[in-house]
Amino acid sequence: MSGRQAHIVAWAALSFLIAAGGFAFARPLHQVVEEGNKQYNAGEYDKALKTYEQAEEQDQDAAELRFNIANTQYRLGEFGPAMEAYRGVYDPKKDWLNFDAQFNAGAAMYRDAEKALQQAQQPQPQPQQMQQAPGGPGMMMQPPDLQPAMDKLEQSIDAYRQLLRKHPGHEDVKYNYAQAMRRLRELKQQQQQQQQQNQDQQQDDQQQNDQQQDNQQQNDQQQQQENQENSQQNDQQQNQDQQQKQDQQNSEEQQQQDEQQSEQQKQDESQQQQQNESQQESQGQQGDPQKQQEQYSQMMAERLLKQMFGKDNEELYQQMLMQQQRGGPSAEKDW
Repeated sequence: MSGRQAHIVAWAALSFLIAAGGFAFARPLHQVVEEGNKQYNAGEYDKALKTYEQAEEQDQDAAELRFNIANTQYRLGEFGPAMEAYRGVYDPKKDWLNFDAQFNAGAAMYRDAEKALQQAQQPQPQPQQMQQAPGGPGMMMQPPDLQPAMDKLEQSIDAYRQLLRKHPGHEDVKYNYAQAMRRLRELKQQQQQQQQQNQDQQQDDQQQNDQQQDNQQQNDQQQQQENQENSQQNDQQQNQDQQQKQDQQNSEEQQQQDEQQSEQQKQDESQQQQQNESQQESQGQQGDPQKQQEQYSQMMAERLLKQMFGKDNEELYQQMLMQQQRGGPSAEKDW
């Protein structure tokens, strides 16, 4: 029996251990297997798996029992363990069982590849090289890692390729093989696109980093130039302040010197004036020869008058003397 599910054919038919022909198992094992079959048919796959595993403990060589375990794991979505269980199914007397097991192993690996792809596409926060996810603000995801899914598809394709060597005209095998090959090509193309996008993103990041470095270098150079200009302006301002301070100090010193010179000049003028006055006073005391001669003549005249009038004419003598001192007319000499 066969059916097509999720774009892949999976043979999930059960091979009952109590099928026609039977097996030489004890009744307790038969009852355990029958219970597992009922649970499987009822969709109680968890219970069926536990029941089959209990039966396997009593007969580990039963290929059909292992096939039932693999089918149950497949129904539970445990595709990796199911594939391993299918690969362990082999009975040299039952080619149909061997075919179904390998066919379902390919289907299990295909479904396991899809499951791995879904897990890889889940949003996963990453510290670096993240992309904005459409799920909502703050949700970040990295490109999915397609390699695990591609490896599982390779195993699925290999299982179908082996079946095609033995059954080249089997339609379900050919269909599943084509589906697995198509899906593998899609993932390879997607991986190449991701690699190209990563390269482009790396180039963009590198260009952005280079641009940021250039901008930073320009900013550093501009800042350095501004610092130099500010330093030069500060130096110029300090020089100007020092020059103004020096000029002010020189002006104050010059003013002080001018004041000292003015004071000295005043002192010199005062001394000169005192010297002049002293000289004038000295000259006034000494008089010139003419004045001295006049004084001498006056003194001689006074003597003569005194001798002429004597003591008896003392009053007349005083009157002529006073007249002489007032600058009155002097008696002309007739000699």
